[in-house]
Amino acid sequence: MTYGHQRWAIAAYWPKTPPRLFWDADYAKATKFGGIVAPEDFNPFAWAVPTGEESALPFKLPGLIGGMILNGGTEDTFFTRMRPGDVISSKLRLASWEERELRSGVKLFSKYETEWHNQNDDLIKRRVGTTIFYTLENDHVAQLVTDAVFNAEHAGPGIPGHHRQGGELRPLPKTGDGA
Repeated sequence: MTYGHQRWAIAAYWPKTPPRLFWDADYAKATKFGGIVAPEDFNPFAWAVPTGEESALPFKLPGLIGGMILNGGTEDTFFTRMRPGDVISSKLRLASWEERELRSGVKLFSKYETEWHNQNDDLIKRRVGTTIFYTLENDHVAQLVTDAVFNAEHAGPGIPGHHRQGGELRPLPKTGDGA
């Protein structure tokens, strides 16, 4: 962690005052941790370092153009606590994948595992998550989803994404029967 230890506490607990364990050195020294530690759910990767490049997925999704992605949930397990001065690295791996035939069509369930380690290679955190990839095979259902996104964008603040230059939302082709 290259920034002040107070920031991690403020980030995790804002707008409430964080527990003293995360910012008061004298108090933290008397705890079982022997010093200041970060909240377990603090994410040191939440603030991107400017690179001058546009953000994008670190991988390509062949065959999923026009596809949908659904968060299937995550489970975190915590190990060693982060401390001021730690350098945290992250490794992501695909643990498994499985195609499942559901009523609404074929879905690809992919499980991934992310591990965070400090500069001593101590395991900080392991996250196991599921991402579900799917396409909408029924044009009528796909149009309903597009319409829902369109309406939701109009209900929110700012300029709707489909009104901006190069917006991702596109009208779907009409079916032959007008449905």
